[in-house]
Amino acid sequence: MPPLIELSTPPVVTGGGATANALFAGLVYPGEWQLNVVVPQVGPGAQPITMTYGGAFSEATSPAAFLAVGSP
Repeated sequence: MPPLIELSTPPVVTGGGATANALFAGLVYPGEWQLNVVVPQVGPGAQPITMTYGGAFSEATSPAAFLAVGSP
């Protein structure tokens, strides 16, 4: 297995408008990127997720990606 290649600057990820803590972002296998984040405390419902890197908006979250959050 090839070594992990971590991005020097993690992307900015938000969930429900709150910034998530990016624990790892990088190449884990040729052609396979992985992003590990801690989901921020947000309200219940379908919360929008966005990701930017170097000021560019990610196509992975465009036009919209959502995270379903259950009620407490």
